[in-house]
Amino acid sequence: EKYSSVDAGLVTSIKTQTMSNCWVYGTLATLESAILKNGFTLPNFSVTHLDRWGTANENGIGWQRLEGTGALNQLPMGYLISRQGAFETFTTEDLQISERYAGYDVNAIEYIEKNNPKRIKELIYTYGSVEANYNNSYSRYFDVSKTHFYCYDKTASIEGHGISIVGWDDNYPKENFSGCGQTPLENGAWYVKNSWGNYNSLGGYFWISYEDLFLFSTEFSK
Repeated sequence: EKYSSVDAGLVTSIKTQTMSNCWVYGTLATLESAILKNGFTLPNFSVTHLDRWGTANENGIGWQRLEGTGALNQLPMGYLISRQGAFETFTTEDLQISERYAGYDVNAIEYIEKNNPKRIKELIYTYGSVEANYNNSYSRYFDVSKTHFYCYDKTASIEGHGISIVGWDDNYPKENFSGCGQTPLENGAWYVKNSWGNYNSLGGYFWISYEDLFLFSTEFSK
């Protein structure tokens, strides 16, 4: 079995992050796919609005992080379910707690269990994609072409990278991951929308093995 939201026309263009805010791109890409899946006209969401919303206010109250840096998973969830975003434009006024709410109402967010791939596939098929993180601490787990990734080392240091998973292929050949340093035991992989621009032969997408040790890991659900 396989499926691709790219083939179904349910993804937006590949974006290029310029800072360490990959989670913003993964979040908005997933929201955009859900909107397309529901037949709405797609707006152009502001990366800056979400990124800056997740920082402290002038009085020091708010998320204790700097713009352009990483974030806890709870941050984008709070942004969406509070209807403080997403917005197409960024202005300082948009960040004030007021009666102005985002036009898209996210009323439920589901945590994904790594050991339930059937449910993950259902969510991708139903909503177009799911947001996730994998351990991008070492580029050696990518092959030379940067089209395949497989982290098989439990002792690898942790450096999460936010992505949007837009498809899967249960029969994707395990041999395609041999350039990652080790070949998985079984076939199967997830198709990933990245935020590094058009950097490889897949136009900015890549495959990650079902057997990757850190994808959907609780390391990134804190």
